[in-house]
Amino acid sequence: MHADPIHQNLENSISGMLSEFFQKQVPSEKLNIAPIPKKDLAFAEHMVIMLLSNAQMRMFLKIHFHLEEAKRLAAVRQHKNWNEVSDKVAIDFMKELCNVLGGRLKRNIAHLKLELGQSIPLDLEGFSEIFFEDVNWSSQTLVFRVSNPQLQVLVSAQYEITGQEARQKLTTLTEAVPAEEEDDIEFL
Repeated sequence: MHADPIHQNLENSISGMLSEFFQKQVPSEKLNIAPIPKKDLAFAEHMVIMLLSNAQMRMFLKIHFHLEEAKRLAAVRQHKNWNEVSDKVAIDFMKELCNVLGGRLKRNIAHLKLELGQSIPLDLEGFSEIFFEDVNWSSQTLVFRVSNPQLQVLVSAQYEITGQEARQKLTTLTEAVPAEEEDDIEFL
């Protein structure tokens, strides 16, 4: 267990959001969500990334996955077999997943009167993770394994808090704000 209350609060908040989200979006997959050590963050074929930030903190929210796993998750939402889902649709599904999770986290932190900007999610090669190594002593990373026997996706949140006001407010962060209707992933 990590001693830093901010780290623990973010871990609990993100874990709760992941659990609720996957249970709602792909209930048939019966996915297990578990925090894992950062050293177990493996390179995957793809990585979707977005930035949440303001003057006092920044967070890179990342989803690490292989295309076949993304197809399996997208197939549930599209009511298709996984091998009928195109690569583009699978990647778009993961980008939208990152966008929804980032939006939920942003709203959760906004309840603390700490507004964050949110970038659009980008799809990168999974190997690009090497460029996000913790570059200073104040950067920390949370990693979660979302899995069942057929698939494994890793979600990570690398964050740095530089402002005292943000640090104080994040010590009071509690469980995730309940999902809203717009948190649903829609295929057009």
